[in-house]
This record gives sequence, C-alpha cells and structure tokens, in this order.
Amino acid sequence: MTMNISVLGKFSIEYNGKTVSDDINRSKKMWNLLAFIVMNHNSAITQSRFIDSLWSDDNNNPVNALKTQLFRTREMLKPLGLEGEGCILSSRGAYSWNPEFEIVLDCELFEGLIQDAENASLSREEKISRYMEALKLYQGDFIPKLAGEVWTIPISARYHSMYLEAVKSLCELLEENNDFDAIIKVIHKAIEIDNLDEKLHCLLILAYIRCDRYKDALDHYDNATNMLYRCLGVNPSDELRTLYSQIMDTQKAMETDLAIIQEQLMENSSDEGAFFCEYGYFVKTYQLTKRRLERLGLSTYLCLLTLQADSAKALDFAKLDDYMSKVLGILKISLRTGDVVSKYSGAQYILMLSCVNFENADIVMNRILARYKKRHRTDRVTLSYKIKEI
Repeated sequence: MTMNISVLGKFSIEYNGKTVSDDINRSKKMWNLLAFIVMNHNSAITQSRFIDSLWSDDNNNPVNALKTQLFRTREMLKPLGLEGEGCILSSRGAYSWNPEFEIVLDCELFEGLIQDAENASLSREEKISRYMEALKLYQGDFIPKLAGEVWTIPISARYHSMYLEAVKSLCELLEENNDFDAIIKVIHKAIEIDNLDEKLHCLLILAYIRCDRYKDALDHYDNATNMLYRCLGVNPSDELRTLYSQIMDTQKAMETDLAIIQEQLMENSSDEGAFFCEYGYFVKTYQLTKRRLERLGLSTYLCLLTLQADSAKALDFAKLDDYMSKVLGILKISLRTGDVVSKYSGAQYILMLSCVNFENADIVMNRILARYKKRHRTDRVTLSYKIKEI
C-alpha cells in the first residue's frame, strides 16, 4: 500500500484515489504532529521527543495533550479509508509510522533527483532532465502553514537552499545549450518562490538580453532594483549595473535613414524642467560632460539628494515610491532644462547642475528642500544633500 505525500508548497496525503490536505480547516497542531511523524517515518518517536519538539513549556499536561492530538489526527485521516490501526502506530510510549503504508515523499524524490543530476558521469542532457524533474516537484517551501514551527525552520532552509542551487546549476547547463527561453521560464518560477535572491534577477536579465528582449530586461532591472532596496535596503550591485550597461550598449538597432534617427533623438516637446534619465544614461552624460569641462573650463556640480526618515523612525518602504515621485516632481519644477537628474537608488536622486558656482548650487538644493517641506508637510521624511564639483 503506497501513500503519496507532498510537503513542498503544501501538505497533502493521497491514498487510494482520496486526498487529505492542509486546505481543510483543521487544527494546526494536528498538521504539525502529523508532519513531524511523516518526516521521521523511518524511526519511532518517544513521547519525550514529541513534547520537546512540539509542545511549549507552559503546557500543564503535555502527555495528555499529545494523546488527545494523536486521537484527533487519526480521526482526521479516516476519509482516506485506512484499515487496521491506520498509519500511526503506538507502542510502549513511542509512536511511529505504520510500515504497511509505504511512503512516496516529494521532498525525498526532489533530493534524490538533485543528487542524480550532480553525477559527473551523466551527459548534459541527462543532467538537465534530472534538474527539470526536481524543480517540477518543488511547488514552494516546506509546508508554509507550519513555517513558524521551530523544528521546520532548518528543514525549510535546507530544501530552499537546495532548490536555489539547483536552479542556478540548471541555468548554467541551459546556457551551454543557448536555451535562453527555457532559462526565462525556470527563473520566473524561482523568483515567485524567492524574489530577494539577486543572482536570480541577474540570470533573468541576462537571458532577456540574449533573446534580444531589451525592454523586458530594462523593465525587470527597474523592478528588481526597486524591490531589493525596499525590502533589503541595498543598492544595485556591480553585477546588476554591468548588465544595465550591457543593455544600453546593445539595444540600438541598425538604421540607415538619418531623418528617422533624428526623430528618435528628439526630446518630447511637452517635457519641461530638468532632464530625467536612467542611471546608465546619466553615467554616460557625466563622462561626456567631464570631458567638455576640461576643455571649456566651465563649472558643473554633482549633487546627491537623499530621502531619509525623520527622527529615529525607520523609513516606510511601503510608501517609498510615493515619496520619490513627489521628490521628482519638485526637482522638475526647481531645475533648469539643461540640468540632468537620475535615480541613483531606491531613496536617492543624483543631479548635475551646469554652469553654476558652489554658492548657487547650494541655493538651488536648499530651494528644493524648502519646496518639498512646504508642499508635503505631513510626510514623515526629510531630504538631505551633498555637493561636489565635477
């Protein structure tokens, strides 16, 4: 008699065409108890181990509570049509999985497939096949509804890490096959599971570039860098910035009509105020401006404008995009058309103020701060700036 048990993404037990899963409205304690038995199905579990692992110290009668939960758990599994003592046996103060019910456990299959894929004697295609099978099994982290239980934390972390490493290893193999469409599909699913792994974002952007999907690459770069800042407070890494530069360097298509090129170069006539551009363009503009200044002897100042929480409170990342949009609005009406602005990080703008001296640049920046404070008095944030001559 074989039972198919899933613990990756959800907890479910399928037997004889019938299924019981943690979708049903039953006590979390019962699912916790059952999962603990399933994950230790090769050994007997003593009462003391159950109590130490699953019950807090404030339970007055943990042995009685354990017996009550075991009874209710057995009752919960009755819809599976189990015969005899069911799948949980008790003997001399210990409990174990009934060996009459053979288990096919998705996490064990997942781990076995990854171990197979790492076999150096397999061909590239065989390795890809094993990894693909393994990733299909990983529908999410280990029993999410039990994520707060202490005993599940190391198990969940182990399988999560194994999954991410498998994704990255698979992408290396697919890259050798130039199968970038497959990489995009694999990474999309992986990002749904872990959207804070920067390497995944780098792999997806690179795959978009290889498929000539530059707009998708740029869009994902913006989304990824904003999310990483909001959630982790980190700025784009060197690897992400290098990919951004690569997009800029390769996205231009061949064009022979100079009139068409001129049209493409024309700025939208409705745009007013400072020129806002992506950071990659800002870098190129800065480099060009620096070259011109060395020849013409004109002065231009680089300014870094930073949005911070006022007092000792943490910055409300949920409202960060709204704050930054307000700052950009102030910049556009406060600066001249020849000034250049770019977003440097999730909470910073970088500016180039042309043909000004230090005193005038300082006046401009103070004017920006005053306008923001006047227009958005209720925002619990402050603006600060630094100025340096180019």
